[in-house]
Amino acid sequence: MIEEEALPEGTIVLNVPITVAGFCEQTEVSTSKVIMTLMKLGIMANINQNVDEDTVMVLAEDLGLSVVVGKVEEKQEEEGLELFEDEEGDLKSDLRSSPSWVTSTTVRHPCLTPSERPM
Repeated sequence: MIEEEALPEGTIVLNVPITVAGFCEQTEVSTSKVIMTLMKLGIMANINQNVDEDTVMVLAEDLGLSVVVGKVEEKQEEEGLELFEDEEGDLKSDLRSSPSWVTSTTVRHPCLTPSERPM
């Protein structure tokens, strides 16, 4: 963890990954300026996309900002998606194969007479 007191004046602490909108909000730089700078760097990003630590550092440098990455947030596994094993150690699957259903539809043409309908 980075201590706020040890940072030079004007240095911004950002937690990554961060969205483009979050970067703009925390650095107080306009969204259009940030997106244009990303485009100049060859990165096509919209306001809702996450940017990683390296991109944040390069972006901040191009914008003339002093930025420090505070904490890298790690992805968390979703709960409830663990695999369960039975007594023999085999993966247990409650899935059963189901038949494939093929349906046939008839297109009705209410405005056409039977002789005008396509065959």
